[in-house]
Amino acid sequence: MPPLPQDRRLLLSALSAAIEALADGKLAFLDGRKPGPECPRERLSNEYLHHHEAIHEIAIILDGPFVMNCGGRPVRLRETCLHLPPGLPHRERPAKSRRPYRALNLAMTQRVPPVDVWVSYANDAIPYPGLRSSGHFRCKLLPPSAAVLDAIGSTNRLDQRYAANALLNLLIDLWRGLQEPAPSAADHRAPSPAMLRAIRQADAFLAEHAAQPISVFDVADHVGYSADHLTRIYKEQFGITPHQKMNALRLARAEALLRNTNLKVAEIARACGFPLPGYFHAAFKEHHRLTPAAFRLQAGPATGPVAAKPTP
Repeated sequence: MPPLPQDRRLLLSALSAAIEALADGKLAFLDGRKPGPECPRERLSNEYLHHHEAIHEIAIILDGPFVMNCGGRPVRLRETCLHLPPGLPHRERPAKSRRPYRALNLAMTQRVPPVDVWVSYANDAIPYPGLRSSGHFRCKLLPPSAAVLDAIGSTNRLDQRYAANALLNLLIDLWRGLQEPAPSAADHRAPSPAMLRAIRQADAFLAEHAAQPISVFDVADHVGYSADHLTRIYKEQFGITPHQKMNALRLARAEALLRNTNLKVAEIARACGFPLPGYFHAAFKEHHRLTPAAFRLQAGPATGPVAAKPTP
């Protein structure tokens, strides 16, 4: 087996360190919107603050010191798991002492793969702030749910344990997927035209019928494949299964109905294609860490027209 590229070896090393730190409970959890006390001696006048419109970023600081400037406030961090939500101005860099640091970074959009992962670290060969990143790797994995991202900034120990377990599983999946050498172009077999056509048909069928009480078997029958075969080729193409895509579409529709209508929760479950209200309740709570009723209460009164009741 040929040796792994340096960037990949660096990433695997950082993933292993992050997995051990999460498993041992060594990381503090911090929400970038509430970054803690400012460190004035770390303030610079020429920092480039930037933000991402729809991307969540998680920085896991493994070795410090590390400075994250959140909204103009430089904060000195060590052994921290930091969540930077979309729209938050930020800038990461080494401390002024130029001591080496290492951080594992994840960038993702909600509910849509892939996850970008890389390592940032101090490098004396680069003018201050002396920040370098390893190559970015893109992995077709489903990102953490909004509930996990919210729990990263929580001060509740059980919320933090919930987030740590979810991130631990994600990092293990990343490690397993990246420890083998990347396949060469000659080793990669592109999907056949018939398979690509079936995948497109399946995706269109899901978009049109997800609000109906269909299953993966119905999707598979529509494109002429077995459910197992369709699941495999669909996941290879999109990084998620047809069942996960179906649930994501249904939950997105349910969120809109909860925000904008006065329909009962059981009616919304039927209108979104969930076979049973109990299943809808469990799926919604797993994703949001809120029941549908609590989500509606938090969202406030409906601003749009009351939707007509769904037909049975």
